[in-house]
Amino acid sequence: MQLPPYYRLWIYSTNGLLILIQLIFVFCSYSVFSHQWIKYFPFGWPNWLVILTYASVGVQFIVCVGGILGALLFSKTILRIYWLFMIPLLVFDLIKAICWVIQFRDMHRQYPVFIEGIVNLQIHSAENNATSLCSEWATLQLTMKCCAPENIHQLCDYTESRWDELEMSKYADLCSSRKLYSCANPLLRWFHGQTDFLAIIAYFVLFPLKLIVVVVLRKDIQELFGEIVYAGNQHLYRQYRHWAAIDPPERFNNDLSSSLQFSMETITSTTALMEPQKVLKE
Repeated sequence: MQLPPYYRLWIYSTNGLLILIQLIFVFCSYSVFSHQWIKYFPFGWPNWLVILTYASVGVQFIVCVGGILGALLFSKTILRIYWLFMIPLLVFDLIKAICWVIQFRDMHRQYPVFIEGIVNLQIHSAENNATSLCSEWATLQLTMKCCAPENIHQLCDYTESRWDELEMSKYADLCSSRKLYSCANPLLRWFHGQTDFLAIIAYFVLFPLKLIVVVVLRKDIQELFGEIVYAGNQHLYRQYRHWAAIDPPERFNNDLSSSLQFSMETITSTTALMEPQKVLKE
């Protein structure tokens, strides 16, 4: 199988760009989901949707590499596997988007209860050594200019002298007088600031690129699906032969037959011209 040069260049460039953007997406998402504040959200590593998203990115990466290898090795089988995966990946991206929207909606509805449960669990785990927990919440409050939950202030006496250098005494007074808001909304804004960028990469860069691949290769995909549907019923299948459907031996035989036929016609014509012409005498 021999691909047209422009077709190979298009496959190389498109899939190379997809691989590069996927690597950027993985790096950014890893930095988000490895952050120390991600524990205050229901989207840590054990979350099934996070695992599913990473698995789909891994499959997309392998498919894109397969597309490049298929064009490089002129492999009809690899290219067909590449085409076969593109449409299901697009549909799966849409399903993931719906799942993410539902989970974000539920998180917003239940976030005050969720963060309260997380804080209670932290306090229960840090009864003997609360210094690290108090330091973490002190940093969080100073960074986001908000108030920690009341049980954190009860556990951590921020009015002591050891917190003076962090100005937590002032924050404790402001929080006790309720002049500062809870950290729930600032945490949500921080989380959206991180995940919105990931959503832009996934659904405004990667998804359109994959959609372009499907649109450009729609005839190839139709040909592949047609062969699957009409397998065993070749008399129903339209006699359209795509360049990717012709195996190298078959193409070689066809080219050889055409060359032999052309040679025989040439010899016949030359022989006819060389025969002596009969001159009719008047």
